[in-house]
Parts: sequence; structure tokens; C-alpha cells
Amino acid sequence: MSLLPYLRSLRALAAVAQAGSSQRAAALLHVAQSSVTRAVLALEAQLAKPLFE
Repeated sequence: MSLLPYLRSLRALAAVAQAGSSQRAAALLHVAQSSVTRAVLALEAQLAKPLFE
């Protein structure tokens, strides 16, 4: 199993936490907002826990 997808999800999570929204996190990471959202959702699925309220 490659750790790269997991690390991308963690990076997206950290950016959302820092920026306060997935849209601003996407701008910080220079990716589409949907990519950030998918990454966070994938991490939530792996952990079986919601990460944001």
C-alpha cells in the first residue's frame, strides 16, 4: 500500500484546518476545491470518523 494518497489527504486536512475552509485551502495548495474535499472525505472514510463538524 502506498502512503502517498494518505499523505495527500493529511496535507489537505492540515490546509483546511489552517485556512478555515476547503476553498481557501485549495487556493493555498494550488488545486481544485473538489480535490481538497475528496481528500478529506477519503481520510474520514479511512478513519471511520468525521473530522469536521
